[in-house]
Amino acid sequence: MKPKTVRGSGFRGLLDYQFRIGKPPETRAKAKMIGGNMAGENPRELSKEFGQARKLRTDIKKPVWHCSLNLPAGEILDETKWREVVDSFLEKMEVDPSNQFCIIRHRDTNYDHVHIALNRVNFGGRVWSYANDVYRAIDACQKLEKEFNLTLTPGFNRRKKNDNTPKLTYREMQMISRTGEPSAKMKIKSVLDSLFSGGKTYTPQEFCQALQTQGITPIPNIARTGKMNGFAFRFGEIEVKAGKCGWPWKKMEKYLEMSELGITYLQQKREENMKNVELQRENLSDATGTEGEAGAKVDRNNRANRAEFDEHERKLVSTPEIVDESRSQNSGGSVQRGARSEERNRKIALEKNHIGSGIPGGNSAWDGVLDTVSVLARNSLAPVKSADSRRHVKKSVSVQKKEAAWQEQSAALGAEFYRITLVERGPAARRMNVGKGKGENGKEKFYTAEEVKNMIPKLEFWNAKKNDIYVTPIDADYHFILIDDLPLEGKRYVEENYAPVLIQTSSRDNWQAVLKVSRKENTKEEQSAANELMRRINVEVGGDSKISAVVHPFRLAGFQNKKPNRENEYTRIIAANPGAISLRASEELEKIRRERKAEAEKVERERRENAIRTTNIRENRNIVRPQDETILDFHFREIWGKNQRFARKMIENGKWQEIDYSAIDFRVVRELLQRGYEPEKIEEALLKCSPELASRHSGDYAFKTIQAALDSLYREQERKQNQPKKNEMEVEQFWEPTL
Repeated sequence: MKPKTVRGSGFRGLLDYQFRIGKPPETRAKAKMIGGNMAGENPRELSKEFGQARKLRTDIKKPVWHCSLNLPAGEILDETKWREVVDSFLEKMEVDPSNQFCIIRHRDTNYDHVHIALNRVNFGGRVWSYANDVYRAIDACQKLEKEFNLTLTPGFNRRKKNDNTPKLTYREMQMISRTGEPSAKMKIKSVLDSLFSGGKTYTPQEFCQALQTQGITPIPNIARTGKMNGFAFRFGEIEVKAGKCGWPWKKMEKYLEMSELGITYLQQKREENMKNVELQRENLSDATGTEGEAGAKVDRNNRANRAEFDEHERKLVSTPEIVDESRSQNSGGSVQRGARSEERNRKIALEKNHIGSGIPGGNSAWDGVLDTVSVLARNSLAPVKSADSRRHVKKSVSVQKKEAAWQEQSAALGAEFYRITLVERGPAARRMNVGKGKGENGKEKFYTAEEVKNMIPKLEFWNAKKNDIYVTPIDADYHFILIDDLPLEGKRYVEENYAPVLIQTSSRDNWQAVLKVSRKENTKEEQSAANELMRRINVEVGGDSKISAVVHPFRLAGFQNKKPNRENEYTRIIAANPGAISLRASEELEKIRRERKAEAEKVERERRENAIRTTNIRENRNIVRPQDETILDFHFREIWGKNQRFARKMIENGKWQEIDYSAIDFRVVRELLQRGYEPEKIEEALLKCSPELASRHSGDYAFKTIQAALDSLYREQERKQNQPKKNEMEVEQFWEPTL
């Protein structure tokens, strides 16, 4: 019995394939669901049922696990026995019984086989790990053959205990099979083997230079005591420990002549490497947002009267103050004595007793100055160390009020994560993404509402240093549509017609509104439609017509506006409606989706018709298709012929030895997928139009080719999305003040 495993992101496409949707009736009759733990009976019902558990973990990009179990030719099991085999197989793969799965049996080939469609996410939100699934599946099948008295088939050869051959991961094996190139581990091991094969010894300088000529950067591991512990190596962007390349330090040290001079040289190498890594980590910047609230804009002249503004202002929640009259306390609660202590207590008392710190009313400009002075004074002094590390540190009043404002703002938005952006006001005008480069593998880190709350003391300090603080909701299920720079009439219109989750203001007679709209899918087309909706609504209600991105940041509540001529006014929440979904905006977004889909279909239809006409003119002959040949068949033959001519030319030039017809099939399928054809239709065209396919391959060759092409396109798209944009690569260095 042989297993074949595939990971994916969509259940419906897999189920359509397994049930042979789109196939002739006689082929569909040979596909039958024989077991599982699900109530659905067809692809539509099953995919909807799979989706219920999938929604519990939207962060999992590949919840689909597909495995086929194939018996040798001539060996057949009945449905009952197949169910027993699959149950035992999933148990050996350590799949929780609560994970959804279904079993579909195929009888359309010479090999009796079943397909298992498994949801990695169960109803408890736990995710089954497919790590090393290839090895585990082969091991499980070896045991099943003995357990059910099936034909014994060969497994795979495991590494011996003392074998120094590098152990390859699943990704490395996939990369090797795809590119034909050895992995970084194998390349490094090859270089080390050649250096040490003759028994020659090297000084550390000679060893490092020899590696660098081969494109390998050595990374010494030296303890503080000066003891040499070994090496790691960097090849391209990949770092590998020497032990994983088959050359641990105990084996390598006899080939190196270590001396005090050599240790010093290696320590310098190590420091250089650490500096390079640190410089890369410090290169943090933010290129999100375009013109709008986070950028410089000309102030509007359409200002309303102050009475209407005061009518809608609300005070931020204030925390009752607890004052111990018997002694003066700093913000941390410890007693301060002496001349310096008296000065600090005076500043803290000034902060506690003034009328600002986020509460409207009075002279807002003077309140802002007092807040800035108190925040800078509090953070400029060294923190007082307490003997009891568990002692609760009392928060300042301004921090408590900002936390209350953020709690109200985040409760209204209800997003899964948030991006925090700083915009420095002044000549530098730098824009910085706080989480850029701080996530896993150097990716951007998004923050939960609680993590943002914990950052407020540091954000308060940055705000006092003339930086505006912005927030961007990040959620896989919702768009957050910002309507910026609203006049009074526009604000009233939005309140009456669009049901915003949040309305806030950061300057006189100027409002922002945020609409929450359901996201249909996580694609570029969906994002583009939401961007268009944002632009249309802003134009309609007199907002900022220059806004073009739905991930546009807006101000964090409770913080001062540091733009020129804004008088340090606080961002105040005027209205909050937690959980409100804008039905009108949702309808308008759906209309935009339909318009774009119709336009895309029209363009694609015209493109295909033009391609046929252009091909006829180029060939200078009339192409007569058989009656049963479709446009897809025509395109398949056209692309296949083009690749075949290219292969022949490469052979004539001596660059290739022979034509790889399977590679041509793969290229044709990949191009047809990019043109928008459905996988099921492409499979029919492949079986029908690929020359001499029956003599070259058998079994599920067409399915494997389509899956390989889909995986290739997915990896390419993921790689493009992870590449930084040009304007993200040219942002000034991120700084972080020490508190």
